[in-house]
Amino acid sequence: MIIIELEDLRSGLDQTIDFPGVRATVRLTALALAAGGDAGAWTGLATRIETELPDEVNRVVHRTARRTAHRPPFAVDCRGLPPVLDGEVQLVRLQVGEGGPEVVAAG
Repeated sequence: MIIIELEDLRSGLDQTIDFPGVRATVRLTALALAAGGDAGAWTGLATRIETELPDEVNRVVHRTARRTAHRPPFAVDCRGLPPVLDGEVQLVRLQVGEGGPEVVAAG
């Protein structure tokens, strides 16, 4: 189960979310933060994070591993990638396994 601290996300702080084998650091974009007090929008975003973000994270991990010829463990700097989930979530960093070198995400 993915645990999302919506209050941390709403404040614009980075949020760490643990997926099987990967720890993802994410933050909301200005587009998502513009939803303000719309409870429905926040619920929808939380649902999409739970259901769609794991696939986005896996896609970045596999593409980066393939293009950089790295095998876990490694960390991925994702700041250069465009936001995911309709531009609402920015992947900041992915830690695949424990330790390892840091590589730039393959775009």
